[in-house]
Amino acid sequence: MARPTLLDQLEATLPPIRLADLAAQKRRELETVLLLDVSGSMLQPVGALSPLTRIRALEHVLADLDLDAARIVFGVLDSANGVRQLHPGEPLPSPIGGTPLGAALDLARAQGYRRAIIISDGEPNDPGHARRAAQSFGGRIDAFYVGYPGGPGEALLRALVTASGGAMNTISLAEPAQLEAGLRGLLTAGTASGSPFGSDVTARAGIAPPARWRWSLVVVGLFCLLLLLAIVSSAAR
Repeated sequence: MARPTLLDQLEATLPPIRLADLAAQKRRELETVLLLDVSGSMLQPVGALSPLTRIRALEHVLADLDLDAARIVFGVLDSANGVRQLHPGEPLPSPIGGTPLGAALDLARAQGYRRAIIISDGEPNDPGHARRAAQSFGGRIDAFYVGYPGGPGEALLRALVTASGGAMNTISLAEPAQLEAGLRGLLTAGTASGSPFGSDVTARAGIAPPARWRWSLVVVGLFCLLLLLAIVSSAAR
């Protein structure tokens, strides 16, 4: 009986990579729009002694994820209603305006997106408009509240999210990995609620976020290493 090769052993130990799962994730990304708060309050530091601002932390997270999901920013001054869609690769504008969340949801609905993920640190300029726009949106709304826990915008976001059947998370941008893991979890449907934190949870600084996606990178790296070893071994015979 032939001895099993290194590749045979590798196939027996590694989980199968399902192309259908990867395709489903990309489809979710393309049907999703990120609604990003660039109001003036996003210039506040992520912590009392930190030089890092909320907007810079958000930029780092988006750059690391490199998602295909579209992005609409709200709080800009270069459009009549304070919102506009970013072009692929366009950086976030400097935070300076208000928080026209309702207008951002209106634009998302007009462009036909089926799911919106809000990342915001404050209360909308017009809470009534935000509620009406969320109801008219018709799809699922998830949110990451990145302001001070218990702030005025947190309760409103929770109400919008709950009404749409989405996932609400309160996190600290002092730990950007929390937001990174949360966004990945929503787009990969890691739990029944679609959020790695559950349907409604508060993640505080210092609590490590779930890192299941990091193990995927480890598995892929191990696979590549063992494949290279198998090729070198075969060539040496």
